[in-house]
Amino acid sequence: MTRRFGKQWGGSPVKIIVLVVLFIVVPCAIGGYLLINFASKTMKQVADTMMPTVSCAKNFEYARDAMMDYANEKGSLPPKENWQALIEPYYRKLSAKMEKEGGDVMGADFSLKAWPQGGEWSCKVPDGMTGVAYNVELAGKKLADIKNKADAIILFEVQKPGKDLALPYKEPPRSDRPFFMMGERRDWFYIPIEGTGTTKSFAKDKNFKVEMDTKEEPAQKPDSTK
Repeated sequence: MTRRFGKQWGGSPVKIIVLVVLFIVVPCAIGGYLLINFASKTMKQVADTMMPTVSCAKNFEYARDAMMDYANEKGSLPPKENWQALIEPYYRKLSAKMEKEGGDVMGADFSLKAWPQGGEWSCKVPDGMTGVAYNVELAGKKLADIKNKADAIILFEVQKPGKDLALPYKEPPRSDRPFFMMGERRDWFYIPIEGTGTTKSFAKDKNFKVEMDTKEEPAQKPDSTK
């Protein structure tokens, strides 16, 4: 029975097994490898584009909270000259847990990154780097003297990075908004003293949102001195 079967297929059962492996198993293995390789590259591309944006959003939140911790301990918000160094210890305590989140997924880095100690605080975008500025109009003020804290922007994103940037709040041009993914742009990050900031508008909930907005209509800018 075995011989007849082998002769019909031109060889021994061993040859038949080899043929099965060559014509069925090997193509499946190659296809699986190509699929895994494609998925890995896609995951890496998503991570390289998306995670810096998520990290930036979280860092804005932690930096604002560090400002509040500093003000509660010292009696007022930090001065404009060296505000990064002054809030650094508070920021490090808050952001320490952030870098433990996420990790490697199919060769892609999905971990969150804190801003560097002692260096420029900036956000990575596909076409370069943006900066983080402190609203100079709030520098050195007591929290009790600031009304409408949900509308008072304390930190905001600017076009170029730098250390201890302190400027009057002004949203950068919408036409120069940072790229996000697949050619789409997101709005600029900014965050108020109280509540939650978004890239598009203020929201008084507990979730820091990263929103997409491709519309070009002018955005309303709240008065941070109220």
